[in-house]
Amino acid sequence: MPARRRRPHRLTHQAWALASSRFVRNDIPPILDALEGCRRILDVGGGTGAVVRRIAERFGGCITVEPDAANVSAMDEERREDGRIRVLHGRAESLPIEEDTFDGVVSTWVLHYVDDIVGAVQEMIRVCDKRDPGSRIVIVQGAPDNEMVDLLNRNCCAVAGDEAEHQGHLLATAADVLWRHGFRNMDMARVNVELRFDEADLEERIARAAEVLQRFWYDRHPAAELMKKRLSADLRARFTRNPTSIGDDGVMMIARR
Repeated sequence: MPARRRRPHRLTHQAWALASSRFVRNDIPPILDALEGCRRILDVGGGTGAVVRRIAERFGGCITVEPDAANVSAMDEERREDGRIRVLHGRAESLPIEEDTFDGVVSTWVLHYVDDIVGAVQEMIRVCDKRDPGSRIVIVQGAPDNEMVDLLNRNCCAVAGDEAEHQGHLLATAADVLWRHGFRNMDMARVNVELRFDEADLEERIARAAEVLQRFWYDRHPAAELMKKRLSADLRARFTRNPTSIGDDGVMMIARR
């Protein structure tokens, strides 16, 4: 475990759009199951709305706070057609919501983008209704053997001169904050996500995967071509073992008082 976290990642709307269609989100059904019984649900960091839409479908509604104006705009378009979704522009560290508002707060794959992990988790705690004995906070981050994170650490973070990402550090920090604020009942479970590349031609598959991965954390980086070259060498061996997918498994933490 690192003694401190690395600097947060900066994900552009364009890079996320490029990758989002490739994800097979097998983590969403377990997230929905973890929220069973909740009536007022907040999604922190809505992204393109994949989790938000499924929450709204299953539970009748969802409010999400999203910092990227382009994502807010896209989800607002959906909101006009589906009144079950409400989108607020804001950051995880400063949620534009009154305290004790929700009995379910969910944050999926968000903590590595925030500037202040402790502040973000404290905000989740603030808006989670302490008067409701069934209220809970659900956080998902990368599993220890996450292949996508490993590829990015070895081939992109290394080239950029950045420290490697350690997703366990993010979850451990969140767990410590939750514990100190009275969330003493914590469960963890592995959840499956894959990044799929179905191009028939191996060289095209490698090139597409290298571009998606490189841009995911380092869009428009001056050393982008070197990152992609290094990724391509790793991906050639990776696709020999598993022809179409890269693992992006996570750990889901469910915290209750």
